[in-house]
Amino acid sequence: MKAYIQLLVIIALLGWGSKAMAQDIIIDKNAEEMKVKVIEITDTHIKYKKFSNLDGPTYNIEKAKVFKIKYEKGGEEIITPNVPPQTPASTAGQGEFKEVEHVTRITDPTLRKNNYEFGIRAEGSLSYLKYSKDYDTFGALTGVGAFFEAYNGKRSYTLVGFALTHTWSVYTYPDEHYDLKMNRLAFDIYMGDRGSWKEYIYSKTGARFYFPLNASLTNLNEDIDVKKYANWMVVGWYTEVGFTYKKLDVGAQFTWVLTDLFKSDYGGGGTGWDIGLTCAYRF
Repeated sequence: MKAYIQLLVIIALLGWGSKAMAQDIIIDKNAEEMKVKVIEITDTHIKYKKFSNLDGPTYNIEKAKVFKIKYEKGGEEIITPNVPPQTPASTAGQGEFKEVEHVTRITDPTLRKNNYEFGIRAEGSLSYLKYSKDYDTFGALTGVGAFFEAYNGKRSYTLVGFALTHTWSVYTYPDEHYDLKMNRLAFDIYMGDRGSWKEYIYSKTGARFYFPLNASLTNLNEDIDVKKYANWMVVGWYTEVGFTYKKLDVGAQFTWVLTDLFKSDYGGGGTGWDIGLTCAYRF
């Protein structure tokens, strides 16, 4: 009987000891620690029970007041990136605070739900087309399309992406008394940055490929055989810089067309550039 009682006491102590170790730690903005059991994390609050009274009431604390949580299994999560304040008279913990500052810099960007984003875009540009050495013209280019971008991580600044845009352009030839209308697909593949310099600045640069679909001479009511006169693909260099706010991007873009639009059998030419504005919405 005595041995049975001793066994029960040992089991109870072991259970109490493992329970004492199974605790989460909430660290607030003032570097104060609370031993708790985290119950739930919502968009604005953290629900927890005090470790000293796990059967007691559930408490709430605003996420904005919490720096990070250390979980019982050894992991930790930055809730609101910030460097806990140091008192002017205290210098003993400077090394520790410098380490926290380094972690904060890495986790400063907004935590994304996924490593990727996609959306829709529109553009409008002034377009310059150089048909030959002595013959060039200006026109207007508009387009709508979609894009996909992938990040190196949920807190990463750098991205790679591609976009597919249907463009319509009109070039005026006043000496010939006709306008050249052209429909093309534009495929962009690029690298970019979102927020590393300023959180509201983004930039992209890469290659743009134009694929002519059809064309016509409006004043002459004549359709042009695109396959006969135009190269099947035109290559350019694409750059975009702008401002980002939540899910909306507004920027300026520039495309330098490097290869000829028209085939050499029909005079060649067709290089130029496009410069204008772009607007995109990311889902």
